[in-house]
Amino acid sequence: MTFININRKNVIMTLTLICMYFFIRLFPADQSLDPPYVNFTTNFTYPLDIDMVELVSDYRKGYINNADVINPFPYAFIKNPSHKCNLSEAEVKVQNKVFVLFLVKSAYENRRLRDAIRQTWGNERYLTHFNIKTVFTVGLPKAKSRFDLIKNESDRMKDIIQVDYIDTYFNNTLKMTAEINWAVKFCQNAKYVVLIDDDYFVSPESLVGLLEYSAEVRNTKRLYMGHKHSNSKPRREKESKWHVSYSEYPFDMYPDFINAGTIIMSMEFVIEAQIAMMYTKLFRLDDIYLAIVARKLRVSPLGTKRVFGTNVMPWDRFNFELLATAHHYKPADLQWLWRRRGRRTHRDMLPLSI
Repeated sequence: MTFININRKNVIMTLTLICMYFFIRLFPADQSLDPPYVNFTTNFTYPLDIDMVELVSDYRKGYINNADVINPFPYAFIKNPSHKCNLSEAEVKVQNKVFVLFLVKSAYENRRLRDAIRQTWGNERYLTHFNIKTVFTVGLPKAKSRFDLIKNESDRMKDIIQVDYIDTYFNNTLKMTAEINWAVKFCQNAKYVVLIDDDYFVSPESLVGLLEYSAEVRNTKRLYMGHKHSNSKPRREKESKWHVSYSEYPFDMYPDFINAGTIIMSMEFVIEAQIAMMYTKLFRLDDIYLAIVARKLRVSPLGTKRVFGTNVMPWDRFNFELLATAHHYKPADLQWLWRRRGRRTHRDMLPLSI
């Protein structure tokens, strides 16, 4: 019989190391010391903890509270197509307002996507019975040598807002804030404002039909609509692109929000949001930030099945006919889809359900 000489001290050390390994995996250092979750449903507050509806109402009456501003907008519009929403005599004969203002979030290097949009759904002359305006929003390139590319494009096309912050993914909240500020200052004659990413396809007839003929939409004065997410939880894993620390946001859930790829708003909501943002602490994720602002304004997001967060192609006939906007397209895709769908008629704008 063979006896194995087991060193008791080595066994204890091995078991201790194994326990420590699993403890670290289960309770990473950045989480084990965090405070417990705060229940969103019962305890949600967000700076400023103030009656935002009353503040906005007073502000619009001229009672401006500068002392409590915690999120000013200090950025300048380097390129500013401020003329964009000035209507010509011919446009006034169509409507005395801009029906839809598209504000397209774009990266400075995405020239081909911008050109594809200009040639397809962003073509302002496409719809003859509605005034549509399209503007692109970019920041500053990291490489100063690329600044002239945007300058030349802007000088030629006159449809680019350039704001003086570095163009990065997590500056999208600044980009959204810039768009809302620009709309209020330079295009307040728009009935609806659509914030949209530059890799989206739009069916103008479906979108206009939804806005003009859907009773539920028309009866919503403070419209905040799109692809709605409910009961979403913050990502706490540090390796996640959307990681949010407890110190940044301690609650166990986000408010219901509209996906930032397409946000459809009435000008009434845009005006109120622009004021409320000055008194609402900035948050890194743009769609969550706008949802927080909406909640403070007591505005509920309106979901629609016509805004897709995914790619929809013509062979999916039901959804392709249904869509107002859909996601994940390259420049060639946008142009091919536009040719494939063909020109629609006014009947394609008949009353639509959301």
